[in-house]
Amino acid sequence: ASDNTGLDNLSVHHNIAGYFVLNQTSDITGLFNASNFTVNDIADGVYVWNCEAYDANGNIGFGISNRTVYVDTTPPEIYDITPVDSSSFNISNVFEIRINASDLYINTVYANISYPNGTIEQISLSDEDSDGFYNNSFTVPNIIGDYTLLFFVNDSAGNINSSEFITFTSEDVNSISVIAGNCIPNPANLSQSVLCN
Repeated sequence: ASDNTGLDNLSVHHNIAGYFVLNQTSDITGLFNASNFTVNDIADGVYVWNCEAYDANGNIGFGISNRTVYVDTTPPEIYDITPVDSSSFNISNVFEIRINASDLYINTVYANISYPNGTIEQISLSDEDSDGFYNNSFTVPNIIGDYTLLFFVNDSAGNINSSEFITFTSEDVNSISVIAGNCIPNPANLSQSVLCN
């Protein structure tokens, strides 16, 4: 606040209680002043505030416009995970990785894919049609074994949910199998050579 005749007090008004009301007043002096006001125990939400100053002559003035503050202390929620836990896929299969994420201000959504060999790949998930479902496709590499998908959702306030994960297995169902046909000698001993057609 500033005034050419001298400031007397500065008050903060806000709508945290559901209506715009005076909250705190600080006695001030001088031609210029910047004061700090602390408000505790605010529920998550969007609030409006402004400051009102009085000068030594009793003149009153509010800030040019109201300010907005976002309070967000809750991490995003993750649910409706696809694929389901303990799914099985063939190598080279392409499948959808998808979650439903819920928060007022989602910022980033991704999954870490831990391969059976220890490699970790990060894949971004996006919500192209703004329906709350974040997805991407994944092609199963030629590495057979157990994989883990760990999901991360953070909001613009820095709250992170990284508590949800699933596992899936990759297999090679098209592996080569050998069936012995006509073999001589049949039966054979372990020390004998065998010829099969």
